[in-house]
Amino acid sequence: MCLNIQQSILLTEAIINTLAIRLCSLIIFLHNFHLKPSRTLHRVEPVRSLSTIQNIYPFILYDSLRVLVVDQPLKFISEEKIPVDVIILSKNPRIYISQLAEAFDCRRFVFDASNPLWKIKLWKKDCDSLHLPHHSTPDKGAFKMEL
Repeated sequence: MCLNIQQSILLTEAIINTLAIRLCSLIIFLHNFHLKPSRTLHRVEPVRSLSTIQNIYPFILYDSLRVLVVDQPLKFISEEKIPVDVIILSKNPRIYISQLAEAFDCRRFVFDASNPLWKIKLWKKDCDSLHLPHHSTPDKGAFKMEL
């Protein structure tokens, strides 16, 4: 069977249209079978816009919530402590809790699983000695915070 160029183009377009329809069907199936029941169970609705979230590295701001993500050594020089709701320590930064406590007035420290356990243990000990609340995701699981 020999096809000319026009027949070949039409056949290719038909194949692409068929694949697109199958992909759309798969996406709808996944949405209805997995996402929708989970959202119903947890009473979550999809958000149309996240325009209220501002990402000004190393800070994440959402309404009145201030989160500082420390994933590398930081040097902050300020005469006053900077108020922060949460400081997340990630990717094994070379930093001491005492340095952060001098620069930031923080309500909670969160250590994620990208840090080695020995360093998390050290940070937890430092937080305990400074009477600072902390959360370790390898030990306690996911960190949840009311907004």
